[in-house]
Amino acid sequence: MRGELPEWALSCVASTQQLPDFDDGIISADELDKELADWSAGIFRLRGRQFSLAWLGDEEVDAAHEEHGWTID
Repeated sequence: MRGELPEWALSCVASTQQLPDFDDGIISADELDKELADWSAGIFRLRGRQFSLAWLGDEEVDAAHEEHGWTID
């Protein structure tokens, strides 16, 4: 039986030399517990770097989608 795995997407809204303009991925089952613990602690790791993670509320999500032209299919 296959379970669901979280998928993430990163879209930079300001220029940076540290990250690509867009990146995404799927968390493997082997890494899931560690990744979810990081996310709960407000930590996001990418390409050997650690970043702060902030969850957006519904209204903030809608505003960010509108501001940056993101769509959810």
